Amino acid sequence: MLSRMMVILTVSLLFVSFITVENTHASDITDVEMHLFDHPPVLVDGKPRFLIGVLNVINVSIAGDSGHFSAEIHPASGLPETKNETNHYLWSYTGADFECEYGDFIDLGRSKASQDRIEFVVGVSAYVDVGLWNLTVRTEDEEYFTQFFMDLPETGIGSTAPDFYFSTSPFSGEKYHSSDDMMYFRTVNTGNIPLRLDISYDKYDQYITTTNSTGIFDIGEERYHHLSFDTPVWGPRIVEITGKITGEPFYVITPDMVRLIPVPELTFSVTLEIVRPGFTLIDRGDVQIQYRESISIQYEETIDIEVYLTGSTDVTVLTSADLISLESATYRGEDIDDNVEISLSTHTEERLIFKVKGINANEVGELRHMISWDDDEELIVTEITTGPAPEEDASENRERNIFGLLFVTVVIGIASLFILKSVKGKEKESERERKRREWLERHKRRKV
Repeated sequence: MLSRMMVILTVSLLFVSFITVENTHASDITDVEMHLFDHPPVLVDGKPRFLIGVLNVINVSIAGDSGHFSAEIHPASGLPETKNETNHYLWSYTGADFECEYGDFIDLGRSKASQDRIEFVVGVSAYVDVGLWNLTVRTEDEEYFTQFFMDLPETGIGSTAPDFYFSTSPFSGEKYHSSDDMMYFRTVNTGNIPLRLDISYDKYDQYITTTNSTGIFDIGEERYHHLSFDTPVWGPRIVEITGKITGEPFYVITPDMVRLIPVPELTFSVTLEIVRPGFTLIDRGDVQIQYRESISIQYEETIDIEVYLTGSTDVTVLTSADLISLESATYRGEDIDDNVEISLSTHTEERLIFKVKGINANEVGELRHMISWDDDEELIVTEITTGPAPEEDASENRERNIFGLLFVTVVIGIASLFILKSVKGKEKESERERKRREWLERHKRRKV
């Protein structure tokens, strides 16, 4: 009898011990969330969204210690007979390690487990179908079912990138900041996944700095960018640079996803013009010419007009003027003829000074330079507008008008007197002739 009681007691203790062990490892699923990694859940028609090709989180909330878990997904149409990366995924947690049925579609470094949560950081291939899918989360003795919407990742960058223009004098080597002129451009992430923003330039990017151009470019984030251009000590030239804004998908599940998800790209232009203020630059490669396209002067005013030459060859400058007086020409402080030869350098500017005078009122004259080198030439023309001749003082003009009027009056008076005298003389002469004829007539009658 005592032996039977001992056996029953032993079996009872083993049963209770078994129940106690099972309860120690039991885990109840209290909730399951799905969302983009490091972002809150987004619903599509009331279902959580799961984006293709990037990191997503299946977040399993539990009550009790974490044991063995698995998360299985497939299209809502049913479990496929032939399972592959396009229609079926199974991830599991063994109590110590995370595993994936298809190799690389889990981020082992970011997946984690705690006493109240299991986080599967996972993704799927770019070749799965968009639409409604099923999710089943299982423990050793429990199953949780829900549905979600499999959706495509969208990448997009909006920008208000203007064309940047910087101007500096030759050989100055100045640094320019677009913020000084209140110039900037704006970017915004218009897609549904984070991006790795990159702003680059097709040339001279070692001299250009762009603000706010690194780090994760989050969904809906807006940034403002300024440019700094640290120009080298360059001679006259015009530099055209193309800036490019790209956004590479961030948090992709596998490296090849970067090639499969479209990368947005925008371009803008940066122009650096190294030329003297008020001058026009002609860059012909071997020769750079800086000159004034047009200028206005007063009548009979004399001014200096400069031409600057830079280059890597010898040039001949032939100068002529039309409707303007070319008073003199100098080079390096010495007078020169209208035809001069100059050896150019890429490190300095050669200055020619032409003294001109406006001699034709209200006329547009031209100062022309034919610059020739090797088998090439360039004609540059400066248009010179001469103003009107100065008006005379009003009082002097009135006096001159009065004197003129008096002169005309005197002339007319003298002419009138002369005419009147002439008429009276002719009348007297006619009277004498009449009397003479009368006398002759009376004399003839007496003889008869």
